[in-house]
Amino acid sequence: MNKKISDKRSEVTTSSRKSHRSQGTRISRRQIIVIIAAFLVVIAGIIFAFYYQSVDAKYKRLKIITIDNVSISSGEFLDKCRITGTDPMSMLQTVTEEELFKIMAPVYGIEVTKIDVDNYLRNLAAGDGETISDVEFREWYRQKLNDNNMSDSQYREIVSNQIRRNYLDQYVQDRVPTVQPQVLLNWIVVETLDEAEKVEARLDAGESFAALAKEVSLDTSTRDNGGEIGWIPPAVSTYESQISKLEVNQYTTPIGHYADTSTSSSSSTNTAPDSYFIFMVSQKDPAHEVDDTSMSTLKSQALSTWFNDQVKYHNVKYNFNSEIYAWLNYQLEKNNTSSVTTTTTTGSSSGS
Repeated sequence: MNKKISDKRSEVTTSSRKSHRSQGTRISRRQIIVIIAAFLVVIAGIIFAFYYQSVDAKYKRLKIITIDNVSISSGEFLDKCRITGTDPMSMLQTVTEEELFKIMAPVYGIEVTKIDVDNYLRNLAAGDGETISDVEFREWYRQKLNDNNMSDSQYREIVSNQIRRNYLDQYVQDRVPTVQPQVLLNWIVVETLDEAEKVEARLDAGESFAALAKEVSLDTSTRDNGGEIGWIPPAVSTYESQISKLEVNQYTTPIGHYADTSTSSSSSTNTAPDSYFIFMVSQKDPAHEVDDTSMSTLKSQALSTWFNDQVKYHNVKYNFNSEIYAWLNYQLEKNNTSSVTTTTTTGSSSGS
């Protein structure tokens, strides 16, 4: 009897030991799985961080714009976007203009001096017709740099670029010719495309442009004079491309006019034209005196016209695509988030 009880106890003890060993084995396996999973996560994180840093480093080494032998790095480009709050796509044009102005300004004897920059900043701080003390100016300047998170050299570079632009603008404006090729322009204005096509058909049939203008044109200021607008250089018109192609007594097909004058019949898809124009050139003069209204328009266009002409003689290269654009925007967004966090923390510390 005692032997049976002893055997049973031995079986229970053996079974218990097996159970503990089995449980221990299961625990060890779980631990191993957890350790392996954690290890894989760490490795993945390292790989991702390395990849990100590699990609980030690659983009940071990029030259976004090269004009002749001058290159603008992605870091410089980002600083310009950040400080001015300009989208990278728009900044391409701005930087191209700034660098071309730097190259060409000395050719015209234009130089921006330290005194020029100092005076510009002083006038900007003082405002129109105001005076400002040295102490007030220094505080204004310190606050300006702080608000825009920029260095003294960065701000002075921005101001220098603006002054150079102003000097060049004045230079080319002063040299706009007062005598230029011009056309005597006439037009007919109607409300709908159907009306415009009917007018075009009557012109094609040989009817007089002036007579039709008097009969149907909606523009009361020119209607009684046969639709005559007057002498203009084609460049002052929004419709220069259509007008400049016309010979004497030739007319355009109907051109849609939109309330937003920045759109044209070929580019607008959201709205319908509010009227339609048909232009005709009745005379041409290769050397006609420019009137004050046209001269004002030509001067406002002078720098842009000069730039478009000059850029053709320089080697301009852009290293820019959708991926680079996305990276630039990401960097700007990251900087904005960092700035907001810093400002919030500083504000909280001040409040406490």
